[in-house]
This record gives sequence, C-alpha cells and structure tokens, in this order.
Amino acid sequence: GVFGVSDNGQIITPVSDNKTIWKIWEANPNVASIILGEGMTKLMGYTFCNTSYSKQGWSFTNLQYIKFPSTLTEIGGYAFYKTTLNMNNVDFSACNNITTVEPYAFYEVQNININLENLKYVGQDAFYYSAFKNPINININDDTSLVNLITSSSLRFL
Repeated sequence: GVFGVSDNGQIITPVSDNKTIWKIWEANPNVASIILGEGMTKLMGYTFCNTSYSKQGWSFTNLQYIKFPSTLTEIGGYAFYKTTLNMNNVDFSACNNITTVEPYAFYEVQNININLENLKYVGQDAFYYSAFKNPINININDDTSLVNLITSSSLRFL
C-alpha cells in the first residue's frame, strides 16, 4: 500500500525519521500497528503526543501496537506528551540502551514499561505525573538530572 501501508493496516518499515511516520498517518490514519526497524536511534519529538497538542492532528483510535527497535537510544521532547495511546500496546522490550529522555517526553503518561538502566540524561518534566507499569532501575552516577528525576514527586509506580 501507500507508504508501506498494507491492506490490513500493518506497518513494517525501517523508519529512521519522523517524516516517514507522519506520511503513514497521512496515508492511512486508521493504521493498526507500526513496527519500527533496526537502525532507528531517536524517536523525534511530538510523534505520539496528544493530538490536541499536535499540529499533525491524527488520531490513535485504531493503533493497537507499536514496537521499537533495539537501536533506539533517545526519546524526543513531547514524544508521548499526554498521549491518547494505550501504553500497554507500546513495546520497548528490545530497547536496552536508552540514554536520553528529552523534556516532557512522557508527561502525564500512564503504564510506561521501559528499561532506563542506561539513562544518562532526562529533561525537565520528562516523567511529570507519569506512572511506570513495573519497577525500574536507574543508575544515578552523580548525574544531577537523574538525581532530580529520582527525588521528584512526579515519578511514581502503579
């Protein structure tokens, strides 16, 4: 189909920039799943944020599954800001080397299931009023941004 959208709404593509993801929404806003290919290192900002805060204006009503590749190391600012996605369907299980989470990336997001053991930088309010599905490990190593993350009241678990 157009931009790799097959008839059943399945996307399997080595997305390396957000322009491809945006073209997917333009071609088929009812896409059911997206599997992001190896080689993608950064999820750009605003990609899956709440549509009322997004110029793109797409809906995630039918999006049932997103899988991120093992090569992902950075989550851009506002990437999931107040997202309407069901985070139980967002698969970060292959991502074991996320080092950067930019400001407001998971702002007011529930059920986050992500490995942050190699986190080196977290931006302002990246996890403000967010909740993790499972306990997480974060190695602080005297990094001020990580100390602020751990000591803030905005980090909590379900």
